[in-house]
Amino acid sequence: LSLLAVAMTAALAACGGGGDDTPVTPAAPAAPATPTAPATPTAPTTPAAPTAPVVGTSSGTASDTAPTINIGLPPAPTVPVANRVANTATPGTAAAGTQAANAWAAIQDWRSKMRTEEEGAFGVGLLTQTATLDTLAAQLMTSLPNLTSTSATPTERAVALASAAQQMTDAGFPVSVVHASSSTNTAGIEPGAFCPKSLFSALPGVEYATAGMRSAGVSVPETTGTCVFVAGLASAGEWQLPPTGSSSVYPFPGKVLTLPRYFGDWASLGFTSQPGHAVFVSVASVDALPFAVPGAGSGAAIAASAITLRTFTVTAVATGVAAPARILVPTGMARAATVTAEESTALRFPTSIALIPTEPLASNALYRASFTATVNGRPVQRTWEFTTAD
Repeated sequence: LSLLAVAMTAALAACGGGGDDTPVTPAAPAAPATPTAPATPTAPTTPAAPTAPVVGTSSGTASDTAPTINIGLPPAPTVPVANRVANTATPGTAAAGTQAANAWAAIQDWRSKMRTEEEGAFGVGLLTQTATLDTLAAQLMTSLPNLTSTSATPTERAVALASAAQQMTDAGFPVSVVHASSSTNTAGIEPGAFCPKSLFSALPGVEYATAGMRSAGVSVPETTGTCVFVAGLASAGEWQLPPTGSSSVYPFPGKVLTLPRYFGDWASLGFTSQPGHAVFVSVASVDALPFAVPGAGSGAAIAASAITLRTFTVTAVATGVAAPARILVPTGMARAATVTAEESTALRFPTSIALIPTEPLASNALYRASFTATVNGRPVQRTWEFTTAD
């Protein structure tokens, strides 16, 4: 079970060269060649049309936790100062080695790798953990058990979410996200690692993973699978926005140890058996605002109809076979005639697209995701890979 409350509608490329440093004995100079008559000049040929650049390929890194992506890049100059992504990590508040600290480290690391620009690792913006929101997350876990209860009715969950959103507003964060889960872990993974893995395998967790919040808190007990993550903004005008033409994805490029299965309320999406890990793309950027942000881009939220989904597939690299899947898009999003996608109110932002395999992905397998769309008439394309592990 994973829940989300929104209080406002709101490569690495390693390249290198090498050579042989062994000295080579120079050969004797050759005798001069006999001059020949100049060749008859040939007629000039028409230059070939320039090849269109390949856009959107990310190689990523083969790491689930190690901070191997540089996060100190300069901010994109086209984004207003108030909306530039935070690319400097701040220390967490939990004691080192605790489950809460491990969960926080994973969230920060993964957010830094959800590439928003192909030539750099801007990520979706790092978060600042605060003691105030840590305390609030713990209070919500205790006072609102229906946030994490697997037996709560939809009405009970809605009431709990509304209360959590109001408490975030009272704490000074009128734009907020509350994300909670209670998942049974039978794989021996500790809560600090399993909570973010399970939360981000499903809707609305993948949207939380890429949300442009700035302050956050976590409550992850040492021995249970129950956890609460909260994040918020003091003002909608501070939403973290990547530069024009960006896209953010999860699982991030190069991710390993990706859970094959969907840990969330899949029945409410119409699945009759457990589906696979959700694959998510957000096309939010400074010119595609997920909701109104005064002073950024046009200032107005992009209409879903201004986005056209053209392709979205996830393919097993070893076999070349695409995983059977359902594609979910926000209400009103345009689709190419060749794309089959369903409109879903489970998506919170008009810039969100989710592909959910109809059955769990294979374990210990490499998958390649490919996505193309046009956003306000501008092409956005991504191709990236991730690896599963049970």
